[in-house]
Amino acid sequence: MAAKKTTKTAAEKKAKAKKDAGEKKPKRTSALDAAAQILAGTKEAMNCKRLIETTAAKGLWSSPGGKTPHATLHTAVT
Repeated sequence: MAAKKTTKTAAEKKAKAKKDAGEKKPKRTSALDAAAQILAGTKEAMNCKRLIETTAAKGLWSSPGGKTPHATLHTAVT
């Protein structure tokens, strides 16, 4: 016996698309936002390299694998 294919109707497809559109993923904190949080909570001046180290240590943000996240943060700030 051949397997019976099931096809979705247009209404079912539209309902699924509407449901999927309503579910939003939580927004990830950017390096810039994490650095702003660090700076807001301290009176100490920090360079970008120190900010990246601090955000990683506090678990606010970590580099997704980039080699120079401090340079990326510097570019975002300027």
